[in-house]
Amino acid sequence: MSEGIPYSDLVLVRRAVVHPTNRLAGDMPRWAVVKVVFCTGSTVARELCRRFNVNPDDMVKGVKPDDESYEQGLADGRASMSVMERT
Repeated sequence: MSEGIPYSDLVLVRRAVVHPTNRLAGDMPRWAVVKVVFCTGSTVARELCRRFNVNPDDMVKGVKPDDESYEQGLADGRASMSVMERT
């Protein structure tokens, strides 16, 4: 645990795996959302799910094109790609 951060890395990773946010249109298996969140391959994403005792094949709801969060997700995705291209 770092100074100023009240959570361990393990707790934060567990939260992201157990409660992933699918900001893409359409439902996806949990492992696919975890793969996007952590920028890993499918094998690592599936192993992360198993480590935290969640089914990697459970479906995670995605945003729908008529949701406000859909446009925000697209904007966030473009911003993330822009940052990745600069590094």
